[in-house]
Amino acid sequence: DNRHPPLGHDAVTLMTYHGAKGLEWPTVILSGLDSERDPDVWLPIAHGGSCSDINPLEGRSLRYWIWPFGTDNSQFKRRIRGSGLEDDALASQEGAAAREKSIEESIRLLYVGCTRAKQKLVFAHRPTKYDWLKQISDIDVLLDPSLEDGEHALLGMDTTLVIRRLNAEADEHIAIADDAANWFATQERAQRIFAKRFHSPSSVKSNEQANVRVEDLIGPSLFPSGAKEEHYSAIGDATHTYLGAMPSMLSLTDAQKHVIAERSIAGFGITGKITPQMLVTAGDRFSHWVTEKFPGAKWLTELSVSGPRTAGGNWRGAIDLVLVPADGSLVVIDHKSAPIRRVHCEAKAQSYTGQLHAYEEALTGQGETVSARFIHFPFAGTIIELMR
Repeated sequence: DNRHPPLGHDAVTLMTYHGAKGLEWPTVILSGLDSERDPDVWLPIAHGGSCSDINPLEGRSLRYWIWPFGTDNSQFKRRIRGSGLEDDALASQEGAAAREKSIEESIRLLYVGCTRAKQKLVFAHRPTKYDWLKQISDIDVLLDPSLEDGEHALLGMDTTLVIRRLNAEADEHIAIADDAANWFATQERAQRIFAKRFHSPSSVKSNEQANVRVEDLIGPSLFPSGAKEEHYSAIGDATHTYLGAMPSMLSLTDAQKHVIAERSIAGFGITGKITPQMLVTAGDRFSHWVTEKFPGAKWLTELSVSGPRTAGGNWRGAIDLVLVPADGSLVVIDHKSAPIRRVHCEAKAQSYTGQLHAYEEALTGQGETVSARFIHFPFAGTIIELMR
């Protein structure tokens, strides 16, 4: 984690726009100019507040809209779209205010980047791909991108505009780095130097056969016959989203539940792969089971958990559902959305027992008592209990 400033004569500093505030260099190259920087309405937003020293929080409010559909598997972790929820949010009064504020902040940040250069400022972007820069009115008049390569005068300004277009033929003038140079430690060396600090319960492999008890819920298995293997991940995300909303749906009508199920499916782009009724049926029979087995228990969905790990480091993850019965103990339930038949659930559950043990270790390490552990297969309609 040690960070040192570049001290070489021709050293290059690579940093964010925010991190460049207050600094200057002879030459500054601005990148990322194609980013539109849409407003993010899915973060906590604080409003109001008093100037009073006695009660500065008077009139203060906090708004937080939670994005329910997760992110994709890309390195940028973009939110999964398709439900229309993001459009509804941006069309709201709060969304319009967020957009205006975002544009103002975006222009201020661009100003920070532009004013870091002492002598030369370079805008690096692909042809026509500079939406961030276009937020400045008349930018194409001031810096005309249609001009030919070369140096051009700027009206009323004591400087010039130089346009240079790079292409594949220009690479012969570009220095190639030495492949033998190592700027960072290899993965093997890093593993020797740094012990892993956090461990994910979901990555634990089960090596021992556990003693389990199988219970089939009411109704038949629900098998998404139209889905292919590449859809299973999105089906799982949609199923977990719907089941995660169960505490708020216990008193809703079937029609209202159907709308939520439909939106959960659309949110992950799998409309037609499973039906909304499948989610409604799976949720209803599961909630019926919970009510019968743990009457009056409090539901805690998508519960973040962390705690000490016996083998070193710490556990850190999220449990699909924790029930809190009247005695104050905890019941851990993990949903597994694999579209399998009931006859295969017991064998499949054996591969997840290590994950349940990890959850229990994290919770007991925080002083809690885990009284029961279950694996729920919503499509099969089967509950597997890990026995002591």
